[in-house]
Amino acid sequence: MPLILILGGTRSGKSRFAVELARCLSLPEAGPPLPVTLIATAEPRDEEMARRIRAHRLSRPRHWRVYEEPREVEGLIRELGSRPGVILLDCLSLLLSNWMEESNPETARPAHPAGPEARVQKMTRRRVQHLARACARAPAQVIVVSSEVGMGVVPAHLKGRLYRDLLGEANQILAARAREVYLVVAGVPLLIKAPGHPPSI
Repeated sequence: MPLILILGGTRSGKSRFAVELARCLSLPEAGPPLPVTLIATAEPRDEEMARRIRAHRLSRPRHWRVYEEPREVEGLIRELGSRPGVILLDCLSLLLSNWMEESNPETARPAHPAGPEARVQKMTRRRVQHLARACARAPAQVIVVSSEVGMGVVPAHLKGRLYRDLLGEANQILAARAREVYLVVAGVPLLIKAPGHPPSI
């Protein structure tokens, strides 16, 4: 099944749109409903994040299967995606943040001639590429939600700039393999990539 990527800023409505899209895709015109699996990458590290997670839980159907997996997502998609169904990964932006924490560029010893930042970039790019391949090749329909963070101010700190740049690259890698890409703005989903729209350059 073709990969679908949904992008949007903070409180843009991207997760709400993704839930509705997953629900619709799980109801084919012919045949029984398809199972929907949500892979959540958020961790409740403080009360504010815990409230956000609770709100997301209330917004989705209770019969969906839910896996809370903040890091090892590729193998889970390969396993779950081998069967017909819909998989919703929410979200890539938190997943990438979790990956970066495993090798903090501000504390990691250089294992790359260009320094720790280059080491983190190389490692993260490789993990994103593997994830993108797993999503695009899965027999199940995979929907990935991610944040668009490249339209704001330049972060003041190294880690923030590195995260912004890596997430921008990650979104491009997923978008290149996706059949459809949506950008959600103020709750309105805009289709920005589909077969023949826009044409490949």
